[in-house]
Amino acid sequence: MLPAERLRRSPEETTDTMWAIGSSEVFVLLRTVLGWDADRYHEWLGDTLVHYALTPND
Repeated sequence: MLPAERLRRSPEETTDTMWAIGSSEVFVLLRTVLGWDADRYHEWLGDTLVHYALTPND
C-alpha cells in the first residue's frame, strides 16, 4: 500500500528487499549476536525500510 509514485525502485524489488530486511533471521541475528533490544530493532527496521523504499516527501 505504498504510493507507487514515491518508490525508489520497482514495486517487485521493493517488496523483495523489504521481505529480506524484515525477515525473522535478521531479527534473530540483531537481537542475539549484536544484543539489540526489541525497541532498537523496531526503530531501525522502520527507518531502514522508509529510507530504502521511498523518495523524500517534499
